[in-house]
Amino acid sequence: MEQSLVRHLERPKEQQEPLSLIIGDIDYFKGFNDRWGHQAGDVVLKAVSRFLTKSYSPIGYYL
Repeated sequence: MEQSLVRHLERPKEQQEPLSLIIGDIDYFKGFNDRWGHQAGDVVLKAVSRFLTKSYSPIGYYL
């Protein structure tokens, strides 16, 4: 993931484009993951990712 992030950060720098980076936290996610398992946690992460993708402009890249 770190290599992918570095790659995505280089493009705007090279093309002198603006860049925004959002880092978030899902409250109580570790407890959910521990109780219900990693498969259920993956479902939650995918649902959050879909929600965020639909909520923001289609311009740019999402990780």
